[in-house]
Amino acid sequence: MNNSSMASEYILRSMRTLKESSDAFNDGDMYYTALRLSETLENMSNVLLSLYGILDISFSPVEVLGFLEISREIDQKVKGIINEIQDLWRQLSALKMLNESPTKAPSVLTRGQEMKLILDRVTSLFDKVQGIFDDFHH
Repeated sequence: MNNSSMASEYILRSMRTLKESSDAFNDGDMYYTALRLSETLENMSNVLLSLYGILDISFSPVEVLGFLEISREIDQKVKGIINEIQDLWRQLSALKMLNESPTKAPSVLTRGQEMKLILDRVTSLFDKVQGIFDDFHH
């Protein structure tokens, strides 16, 4: 397994899904924003897992970050990022509860202001994950 190439692919996927999240937010689609933010967190989790040589194929990569934390020597910076990814994942899981109606498209039980805060946190977190990726290559 080429850890660097795999992590690089997940960085690209993270950038793509983060952009899609932002576009959905700007279009007022909170449901799609939440879905894409969740996918962004999964992709960022896979960046970290790949860098440390962990290939997950059966569980949520966000959940597998706990294994990374106990099975590898990682610094406090990476532990903090793991905790933040997991915290945001839990928040988004609760927000993705659908408010379904037979007369309208699915929507989430959140306001735009709350989703904007989460989008900003995920964007900041992406920058941190990209920094870890860059540190591995210097």
